[in-house]
Parts: sequence; C-alpha cells; structure tokens
Amino acid sequence: MKHEGIFVFSIIHPCFQPPGTRKVYEEEEVGNKIVSKRSIQIFRYIKPETFEGVGIRNQPIASRYFHHSLSDLLNICFEKGFVMDGISEPTFDSDKYKDSKFEWIDIPPAIIIRLKKR
Repeated sequence: MKHEGIFVFSIIHPCFQPPGTRKVYEEEEVGNKIVSKRSIQIFRYIKPETFEGVGIRNQPIASRYFHHSLSDLLNICFEKGFVMDGISEPTFDSDKYKDSKFEWIDIPPAIIIRLKKR
C-alpha cells in the first residue's frame, strides 16, 4: 500500500461477540409495567480463539469465527505502519426495532475501522 493510502475494514465487534457469549433476556417490574431487557454475558475475551457459531438463524451449517481482542487487531496494524483515523460502532435505530425481538439495539454488532498508511 502506498504512503497515505487508506484501509477500511469491518468485523464483528470483538468486545461484544467473543467466544462463549451468552445472550440474556430478562423481565423486570418497573412501577406498574413489566419491562424486558436484553443483555450479554461475556466469559472470555483476551485469548485468540477459533470457534463455530450461528451467523443467521436456521443456517444449514455453522459459521467459523476467528476471535482476536481489539488490541491484538489494532497492534498488528500499528506495527505495519498504519495509524487509525476513524472508527464507528453502528447500532440499530432503537425506535425502529423497539417492538421486535431483534437482539442488538444498544450493543454494536460490528466495528468499522479506518486506517491510514504512514
């Protein structure tokens, strides 16, 4: 890549979808209403790991994932002479999805990183 060249990549968010992540659904009484909450529990993060999982419900075979921590991923880029000059952690519009069973409203499922070659 030439000097000042730009490299942009997107991956599943390693902080919120590492191996063994548990998706949790809870209901709680708040005043006179039942409020449902979705969250995640993370049990492993730092160690690089390959694992299989569901990418899309009812898919015929498991997807293969290659997990690395955010620092592992970015340090490789920095060692190769890149600097990060942009980052985005998109979420889904909570108003649009508030009545659905969609799991990722306030937790970004992906991360997009923009790097520039020094």
